[in-house]
Amino acid sequence: MYTKQVIFIVSLSILVAMSNTAWACHESDTGLRGHNPDWRFAGISVITEATFAFTSTTTGCDHYTSFIQRSYPQIAENAAKGEGEYLEAFALFRGCSKQNLEPFKAIMKNHYDELFLETDPQGKTFPHRLEVVMHRYPMLRQECGAFSDSSLS
Repeated sequence: MYTKQVIFIVSLSILVAMSNTAWACHESDTGLRGHNPDWRFAGISVITEATFAFTSTTTGCDHYTSFIQRSYPQIAENAAKGEGEYLEAFALFRGCSKQNLEPFKAIMKNHYDELFLETDPQGKTFPHRLEVVMHRYPMLRQECGAFSDSSLS
């Protein structure tokens, strides 16, 4: 029992440390560079895809961009509805607490037309558009990822 608790705590610590690296990445890397696979991973659930993203790449930046690239159509579909497992996974990936989950989903739905452009079907500039939208909501922006003002220029 003690061994399982230690493994859980260590795993959780690693996950938290990796997510902090992802924030540094998506503040400046809005072009999803480094992830250009020509196939789509067909996981049975968001958890499978998120796990694949975590284990198949090497940096926090890669994890974040890989999840967006692999799940962009599903994130967009969920955002249009304001709910869904991909949107929830994306919010949690960004660090949103459960209490900020509903406001984050509402912002994604209310700004759908601004975030998910027909001219960007692959979502290559989606992270930048999301930063611009989130910049309008300072409290939620702090809770769901650290954004720097310099990334908006």
